[in-house]
Amino acid sequence: MLVGANQLANYHATNSTAGSLTLFNVSPLLTADGITQVATEPLTIDQSGVPGDLILKGTITSGPQNISATGTITVVPASPAIVQAFGQQTINAGQGLVVQGKVGDSDSYAQITSTGPQIIKAGELIVAGGEGTNNFAEISAPEQSIEVAGNVWLTGGTGLNAGARIGGLGGMSPTPTNLVLNAGGNVILTGGTGNTATIGSPASNVLGGTIVVSSVGDTILNSGAEIRTTGDVTLNATGPDSKII
Repeated sequence: MLVGANQLANYHATNSTAGSLTLFNVSPLLTADGITQVATEPLTIDQSGVPGDLILKGTITSGPQNISATGTITVVPASPAIVQAFGQQTINAGQGLVVQGKVGDSDSYAQITSTGPQIIKAGELIVAGGEGTNNFAEISAPEQSIEVAGNVWLTGGTGLNAGARIGGLGGMSPTPTNLVLNAGGNVILTGGTGNTATIGSPASNVLGGTIVVSSVGDTILNSGAEIRTTGDVTLNATGPDSKII
């Protein structure tokens, strides 16, 4: 158990036998930079302070993950920021979840990714590319369930490969996008300078899957917004005055 405004710098755990790693904190802020858990073993981060904000920097990697905070969870790079689960990944951000590529430098991207089902609940969701080369922001998994009480903002950045994306895995082992995204507010996609705001596959390898996006508010696809799949797409505006624009 950690108490105070704590920062974990390059914290590593390696279990030679089966065993979980749990961090429980009750301070207003916890900053974690570099947590390595055996790829088959679970990691739990429980930030239960008031306001209970959690900042994840560097590489946070493990088997199944359960990450929660009563406040805002921010994934922001010092270099790359990679929150990676080999297995199911569950993230619960009471106030909001922010995934933000860095402004300046290069290869300073922010990524939440899982090889298994990904379950995200947040007060609001911001996924935003940064400024610079490879400063993208991404939430990716083969199967995604995302529930947001308020608004969802997906915003491309400035520079080469500085877009913002929610969808299936990319890279060397791409997967289809199977996404259910429900928002209690608006869903707003806005491209950046030479970059897109994307739901679905990366442009380099467009695969199938089923994408369902529902908003009580408006769903707004601004310039540079893309929904990429060879499968099915359903957009629902469920509020009495909501629109798809």
